[in-house]
Amino acid sequence: MSELTEGLKEGILPGIVVAVYLIIVKIIDSRKELKHGKISSEIIECFRKLNNFLDHITKDILNDADEKRDYAIKAAVKSFANSLIKYSTSIIITNHIEYNKTNIIDNINNIVDSYYEELYNNLFLYKLANYLNPKWKEDIKNDIIGIIYNSKFSKEEKLYNINNKVNIRIGGYISYIMKKCHTNGK
Repeated sequence: MSELTEGLKEGILPGIVVAVYLIIVKIIDSRKELKHGKISSEIIECFRKLNNFLDHITKDILNDADEKRDYAIKAAVKSFANSLIKYSTSIIITNHIEYNKTNIIDNINNIVDSYYEELYNNLFLYKLANYLNPKWKEDIKNDIIGIIYNSKFSKEEKLYNINNKVNIRIGGYISYIMKKCHTNGK
């Protein structure tokens, strides 16, 4: 307004020029505001769509979390079993089991303890380690030692029985852990 007053002091023509100038500036400013309003509404709409997309993805991730946890349990426990079966198989095939009995039994105890700790650490990452039962180590040790030193079995029968016995036990352990997870809401 001060520009218009100054323009009118100089005369009518300069006042009209200043008035036209101010009207043009006002129109340009209002269009910019309108354009910014349109851009702002487009940004808001984009954020709304992004939020809906993230909600959808998050729901899928949460639904998949149980499946991933179950897979992690199965993979960790089966890895434990496979390591023990592989070790037991090598003992049966490559050692004179009667001649090295004391050493073999000590090694079985140490190996089972070691692989159990590895299993514990793997499940600890998923906050599932408290579902493991330390008694399982003794059960597995007794099974392996009992089969290796069962004189009624041939080498092939020992291999077959260790594989079956360990896998059956491990299947029970997996079921136990998964049942605990599902009942406790982990």
